[in-house]
Amino acid sequence: MTAPGWYPDPSGAPNQRYFDGNQWTEQQAPLVRKKRRVWPWVLLTLFVIGALVAGGMYAAYKFTTGNAADLQAAEAGSTVRDGNFEFVLNSVEVAEDWSGDPRPQGEWIVADITATNISDQRATFDCSNQLLIDTQGHEHSGSWDAANAIAPRSGQFEMDPGASADVKVPFDVPVGTTADRLVFRDTMISRGAAVKVS
Repeated sequence: MTAPGWYPDPSGAPNQRYFDGNQWTEQQAPLVRKKRRVWPWVLLTLFVIGALVAGGMYAAYKFTTGNAADLQAAEAGSTVRDGNFEFVLNSVEVAEDWSGDPRPQGEWIVADITATNISDQRATFDCSNQLLIDTQGHEHSGSWDAANAIAPRSGQFEMDPGASADVKVPFDVPVGTTADRLVFRDTMISRGAAVKVS
């Protein structure tokens, strides 16, 4: 036997009718529809959109910069250009007597470079945009903090048009790493210009 209560109208009308346990009464009420939960779908949609945007940004970054280890490298001592800067690699050495902070996880390899602003406006040089590629093809970014430990405010600084600066760029690499080339970049998303270490 069916319990008394409100049920969809058996005649098919878009409302509810009351069943008293024995028969349908003439009492009617609007059909109450259950509200669907929308927020899980909204969250899922936002997550999917976010993943697509992040994936697209990563693909655009990789398309723009490519793999730095695949860049054709100029001979040691060559002058190369990327964006607002012209770069010359003067030397690359392991920092044998590093005693300050930050401490490397492995060891510091320090590149002595000359950067020149070749644009007609002020440009920012940033050590962390520079890459060292080792003989195994691994990329190592320049350390802003370690550059500042060598010379205050040398990790990132503004340069006037035509100005040049000699900068020491440290790279934290595993002990025993051999540097193959450096990739000089105006910005972290520029393709860069590679120079052989020797």
